[in-house]
Amino acid sequence: MTTESETLHCPTHGESQTTYVCEHLADNAAQRWHCDYPSQDQPWPDAWCDRCNIEFLKQGAWNEANEGLINIKILCSVCYERQKGESISYLDAASFKQWEDFVSACCAELVTKNDQLWQKFSLASYKRWDWSQDTAELVLSNGWHMAAVAARILGAEGAYRTPTDYGFTYMVLHDVRTL
Repeated sequence: MTTESETLHCPTHGESQTTYVCEHLADNAAQRWHCDYPSQDQPWPDAWCDRCNIEFLKQGAWNEANEGLINIKILCSVCYERQKGESISYLDAASFKQWEDFVSACCAELVTKNDQLWQKFSLASYKRWDWSQDTAELVLSNGWHMAAVAARILGAEGAYRTPTDYGFTYMVLHDVRTL
């Protein structure tokens, strides 16, 4: 299998990352998936089924001795995610019930955590939020309040707010005149 990042054109999802799975997973996702843990560099690690895992375990890795013993299929990353999501249906009734109970407990815990977070930091009081994917930073602010503070500090004549695709842009105004 591979560690290189490539793209492909999926007829259903358009341009997407290339992923690699064994033919058995591509044909029937409702079974156990074996793969490395996803990482930032490898969000869709190569995956294989129990049958193919037997060959993997003989060598302890995919290498020249065993890679020819399985047939690899290519999926786009969206198809990979959907297929992997279907793997939960392979569980027997008791295991599926345990899974559902676990997920329910996690959701209840998250509600409690979020409630505590909102109370501790008064998150409902903020009128604006900005998210930076590059820095993984979420900044909460009261946008008009900050514009007022900036206008005062900068000696501005006023401020103006304009909508954008991601919220608003606030500007302080200097040297305002009619043309």
